[in-house]
Formats: sequence, C-alpha cells, structure tokens
Amino acid sequence: MTNHVTIGRSGGLVPKPRQAGIGVPRDGVVDLARAACLAVVVLFHGIMMGVTPAAAGWSVTNAFDGQWFFPVLSLFLQVMPLFFILGGFSSFGAWQRRQAAGVGAGVFVRERLLRLAKPAIVVFGTVGLGLAALAVAGLPADLLGQIGFRISQPMWFLAVYIGCSAMVPLMSGWHRRNPWATVSVLALAILGVDALRQGTGVEAIGLANLAFVWLLMQQIGFFVADGKRPERGILWLVFLVPLAVLLIGAGNGWWPLDMLLSLNPPRFSLILLGLAQLGLMELLRPQLAALLLHRKVKAVSGFANAKSLTVYLWHASVMSVLLGILLVLGVPMPEPLSPLWWATRPLWLLVLLAAVVPVAAVLHRFEKPSAARPAAGPNSPAQLAGVLSTRNSVAATGLAIAAVVLVLALGASPLSWLAATLLLAVGLTVVGAWQPPGNTALRLRVPLFGKAILR
Repeated sequence: MTNHVTIGRSGGLVPKPRQAGIGVPRDGVVDLARAACLAVVVLFHGIMMGVTPAAAGWSVTNAFDGQWFFPVLSLFLQVMPLFFILGGFSSFGAWQRRQAAGVGAGVFVRERLLRLAKPAIVVFGTVGLGLAALAVAGLPADLLGQIGFRISQPMWFLAVYIGCSAMVPLMSGWHRRNPWATVSVLALAILGVDALRQGTGVEAIGLANLAFVWLLMQQIGFFVADGKRPERGILWLVFLVPLAVLLIGAGNGWWPLDMLLSLNPPRFSLILLGLAQLGLMELLRPQLAALLLHRKVKAVSGFANAKSLTVYLWHASVMSVLLGILLVLGVPMPEPLSPLWWATRPLWLLVLLAAVVPVAAVLHRFEKPSAARPAAGPNSPAQLAGVLSTRNSVAATGLAIAAVVLVLALGASPLSWLAATLLLAVGLTVVGAWQPPGNTALRLRVPLFGKAILR
C-alpha cells in the first residue's frame, strides 16, 4: 500500500494524520525498521553463540558472557523495545480494520492467537521430537540440555506477544479515552515493581513487569499509529533525554547498563531505550523512506515482515542444526573471541541467513491467516459462534502462554517441548482451530470453557 505523506517543516517525509473513519495506513518506514530489528535479533543470537570443548564433547555457551564490552554493545543490539513499539503500531491498525468490519474483541483475539500459536505448535513439536531422537541416539545429556535450553530462550517473546496481542482491544480503548493517563499508570507500575525488586532483593517481583513493560511498549506504538509526527526538535529530545536518563541511572546503580540483564525480568530502562530507539527511527525517517525507493530493499523488507514470526521461531533451531552438522563433519571450532573466531563470524552469519531464509519461505504457510476468515456483521456465523466468544479466546490464550512458560522453565527436556505442544493443541481446539472452514453445522462442546462452540 502506498503511504500518504506530506512534507514536514524539517523537509522530511511524514505520513498524513489519518482521517476519522479511516484505518491506520501501512507505513513502509515502520516495516523497514521491523525488518531491521528482526535481522539484528537473528544475527545477535548467531554471533553470541560459542562452542567450546567440554567433558561431554562440546559445550554451547554465550560467547559474550562476562565480557567488559558487552554492556555497551547491548545498547545497540537490544532492539526488542522498538520491535514491541512497532508491533503495537501494527496491532492497533489491525484491530481498527477488524472493528470497521464489525468484528468483536473475541474474534480478534482468536485471529491473533491463531497467527501466533499455529506456527508455534509446529516448532514445539519438531523440537520435542528432535530432542527425543537425539536422546535415543545417545547424545550426552549435558549437551542435549544445552541445546534445548538455547532453543527455548528466545521463546519468551512468544508468550509476551500472545498476551499483549490479547490485550489490544482493551488497551486501545483506554488509549482512545485517555492515552496519557494509560501510559502514566503503566510507567508508575513499572517503577513501583522495580523499586520493590531492588528494595527487597527478591528478583521474582520483577516478573510482574513482563506485563507492564511490554504493554507500555505496545501502548507507545498506539501513539505512532495515531499518525501525528512531532517536529525534529521534539524528536531530538525523545532520542536524547531517555538515553541520557538511561546512562545516568546505570551509572547510579538503578539498573544495569547491560540490556540483556535488564531484559529478564524487564526493567524501566527498557522503556527509556525504546523511546530513544523510536526517536532515532523518526529522525531517520527521510533516509529510511529514501531507501524504500530501491526495489530490492522494499522486497527484503516485505519478505521479513510477511515471515517475521516464522524467522523468529525457527532461527535458534536452524542454528543448532547447523552447529550439529559442523560438528559431525569435524569442522574445527575456534576458541570464542579468538582472532580466528572473529575472522570466521561473517561467514558463519552468512551461512545462518542462507539457511534461515529458505526455512522461513517453506514454513511460512503455518503463519498465514486462514483464507476462510470469519464473516463480519452482527448476525454472521462468526459472531454467533461460541468459539469466537471472549471467554473461549481468553482461555485459549492462557493455555498458549502456559505452554511457552513450560518450555522456558524446562526447555532442556524433550518432554517439556512435547507437553507444551499438547497444551497448544488444546488451546487451539478451544477456539476451533481445526474446524472445517465455513462449516456452521459442526457442534463441539468444551465443558470447561463454554457452551457449544457453534450454536
């Protein structure tokens, strides 16, 4: 979709504010920034993976763990704050479009869950079976556990994104009624959790910010979706002030400078980093818009955005398979951070991308929305079906989040992946994911989550 733009006072291209009744237009700059964030995540995970000799044969480690330079490097490589902000932009637009079509919150939550959980169940099942096969083949338990753990770690994003997506109808309503009060309450909640965590020394308190931090990031994306772009002077403040507060806070011990440590559980410093990243993106908007005039750049951005979830869910598994192939072939593994290790990183990252791209192209079909989308309108089968009720959608969302949490907690075990696959399957069943398209005569009862799915 072509963007509608005007020329700002600074000379930069900015989208026109949307008119009443018109949905959020596609923003090529947002798409390009999301594609760049995805590339950074994949390459970041690829370069930080180190393989060293161990009693079990080999050990998979974080090559940058404990290195003096990594906290500064993390400021550039931790792009999840901006990714969630841009995800909020997209979710806000998607909800507006479905609302305009007469779709309710329960239907919307179901649609978003299907987009996220269907590709996830394929990944979880494949990883579970793969790890089980390796265990049967006699792979040392220590190495097997490391592989399962490394693959499971990026999955936190899936649990949080499923939860945030389910909250879009509610949070967007709050945004329309009182946007500044909403972000203020979320910000105060984050600061309160951080203060309790630091004051008591109980790290588990910080888990509450898994909701508050990422919901606030999403909420900031709603502001971007409003289509109002501040002048460059304001954008410079949005970029510099949060960055300065982040650095001052790190210097005073309010939070670590290492943005990976600030990620788990998340802290207020991630909000500051996200605001700085958003300010920088908007400052660079004219340059990014100019890049999109090149067909190849636009094509890469389109590919990455269309297949972003597939790339994210599979990249760690692809890395593990590649490392396994190298080890089986007897390819020498240089010592992490040695000159030879650094010299081989560009080739390793190129091989990783060359493997991830075709995998994403092939497996993307699981990420695609159903071609038989529920019809709109107050009296349509989609609106009358109990499967699309808010109650069923919320229950299925909870099951999907529980599945990911299980993998995060016990991801070193093949059984945890297979159990999580079963939970996802139950959740998808609750919302009728396996129902034949267009079959309004089918009746399925789920006693725990509601009455007849189709009535």
